[in-house]
Amino acid sequence: MKKEDYTILFIGDLVRKDHPRIILRGKIDSLRASFLYNQSFIKELGEDKLFAYLEECNNYMVEISKAEALNECPKDINLFGFDEETLHKVSHNPKKYVGIDHLFNINSSMDKSVIILNKLRTEIREAEVECIKATLDENDEVMKSLQKNLNRLSSAVYVLMIFYAVGLKEIKI
Repeated sequence: MKKEDYTILFIGDLVRKDHPRIILRGKIDSLRASFLYNQSFIKELGEDKLFAYLEECNNYMVEISKAEALNECPKDINLFGFDEETLHKVSHNPKKYVGIDHLFNINSSMDKSVIILNKLRTEIREAEVECIKATLDENDEVMKSLQKNLNRLSSAVYVLMIFYAVGLKEIKI
């Protein structure tokens, strides 16, 4: 019988519950819960398209969660019809693609959907940091892949933010 402060990391691998991978697992679970929680608010706002975009993100979080638990690289990210390179480009140059500068001055007077998206984006960043902390071996391709895909998920939510900040409810470039 295992002690209460231990849990199974992988089959046959018992670790303390404060192991970096277990902390990451908890952060990923928390992030998935946050997506669902915030989707309920988006639904109440009547933002059906944004709800669908967040459903895509949540489904990708399922992929990340599964990949982490199985110690496999997640499938390449593709959200809103954009691959990882496009998500990266749009999120790093919103002026070119959406006509606005970066959203440095997010405030409470902005559209609620933008505020919700910003909260989700910060939580993704927190999960990415936990992923970096949990990468105990610099040559661990699974952890590098998880970190990269969390980073691109953050980019995807930022893309949603910049589109919704200017009132564009359809993500097209």
